[in-house]
Amino acid sequence: ISIFSVQNQSGSNSENKNKIDASASAINDSRSVPTYTYSSEVAFKWIDMQLELIRTSSPFIGGLPPARPIAYTCIALYEAVVPGMPAYQSLSGQLTDVPSLPKTVPGVFYHWPTCANAALAAMNRYFFPNISDVNKAGMDALENELNAVYKAEAGEEVLQRSVQFGKAV
Repeated sequence: ISIFSVQNQSGSNSENKNKIDASASAINDSRSVPTYTYSSEVAFKWIDMQLELIRTSSPFIGGLPPARPIAYTCIALYEAVVPGMPAYQSLSGQLTDVPSLPKTVPGVFYHWPTCANAALAAMNRYFFPNISDVNKAGMDALENELNAVYKAEAGEEVLQRSVQFGKAV
């Protein structure tokens, strides 16, 4: 499943302008832009961060094997953006022990990369509570860097709503 479209991370200026225009248009009519219209950059950056944390922070929470935090984090990523994919459904009730998960408010705009960023940051902080100060600073910097870009795309109100939903997942 392709959660986000795979694009050149920087994209051309006209591509970025079109994406921002599409986001602004969706904000004005209260419908979120589909998840696939966004770059997969947030997922790739957080996966790179998680691999670095696994490499430098073992053992992490409960001494779990590395596959488990990766799997749970990817489920959180999917759940954070699945409301923007009308043809797909939540994994809640389909996977063993996955509880009922938060829902978005129908007709209200969410910025899916922001939801993903918040969910991925929260999951990595959960699985790596005892990391070095350097790694903590790296996670904070990544989350803040992406949020600055997303705030320019979606605005403060949408950013905050999307962050809340992503963290709730």
